[in-house]
Amino acid sequence: MAELQGTKGVSHPNLVQMRFCCWEQELILVLEYFELGSLNDVLNRASRAFFSQKDALAVEWATAMRWGKDGLLRKISIDMASGMCFLSGQKVPVVHRDLKPHNVLLKGSPEKCAEWSALVSDFGESRVLPPAEESMMTMTTMIGTPLYMAPEARCRFDSVFGENNVHPDHAGP
Repeated sequence: MAELQGTKGVSHPNLVQMRFCCWEQELILVLEYFELGSLNDVLNRASRAFFSQKDALAVEWATAMRWGKDGLLRKISIDMASGMCFLSGQKVPVVHRDLKPHNVLLKGSPEKCAEWSALVSDFGESRVLPPAEESMMTMTTMIGTPLYMAPEARCRFDSVFGENNVHPDHAGP
């Protein structure tokens, strides 16, 4: 429910829009469909194709993945930052707490990567921050994926689980 409350009435070109929701024994959310999938999916496909040279479309994506003025990585980063800035700038700010390539969906035609846009998704771990005058609350719970945590959160994670350990909730298959 926190995901719904934090994003209720929020609309921005770099945030995934909820199309429909209902509660029938469990919460059901219907979101827009993204043919390209997540940033993680695209990066994996592009890196495999770059080395194998078998997937011409993904090789083109890999070539476009650069940071320069017209680079796709730069545009995706700006889109992500725009969405996050919008959330944190609301009258009641929303903190995502699990921003990672898996939670960034790419919109656009597979053949026209220069026109792609990135949208932040998965607000399941997000929280609405109360106004500063109402609470001195800080985010103290270790939430998110360790590899993508902010350095200050990662330091707390390491002090609890050890530097080289993986939290049991985030262990691989």
